[in-house]
Amino acid sequence: AGATLLLFVLVGGYRVAHQRYFVLHLEAYLSPSKPYSEAGRVLRALGEAQGFGNVYIVSYPHWWDHRALGIEAGEPTWPNTIFPLERLENRLREGASRDDPFQLDPMQELVFFVHPDDAKGEAALREFFPNGILSEVLETYQAGDDYHLYRAPAADVGAFLERKRAG
Repeated sequence: AGATLLLFVLVGGYRVAHQRYFVLHLEAYLSPSKPYSEAGRVLRALGEAQGFGNVYIVSYPHWWDHRALGIEAGEPTWPNTIFPLERLENRLREGASRDDPFQLDPMQELVFFVHPDDAKGEAALREFFPNGILSEVLETYQAGDDYHLYRAPAADVGAFLERKRAG
């Protein structure tokens, strides 16, 4: 009877601990977390393909931190955030004049991480880069924390920088 009771207590304790640690703890951890690791892999792939200077994140309230995204991409000093949105033009010109690994290359496309609810940000990007393409990314492990990528072709980037120099 004692062995049966001990077995019952051990199995019951295991089940409770398993439920709390592997189910409830995981849910509690994931609910406030952001999918930085997944977006960081995207940033790394884009940065390796066309340069980290051509990838930006458009800031949005209570959204991602560009520093965490840079850390996950293996570039902890990645500085390319647009905040406030009115600085978009200045940030791109500053990026083109940089002389470091984060220099904007006008011969490559620009890619922007954009919050899915940021209609103002998307409108500004469409205004500056009318031939750009917006794509929705739904691959994150965190439900409801999707993001958009806005890709501005190199021709639009070059025209934008030239237009702004002339103006």
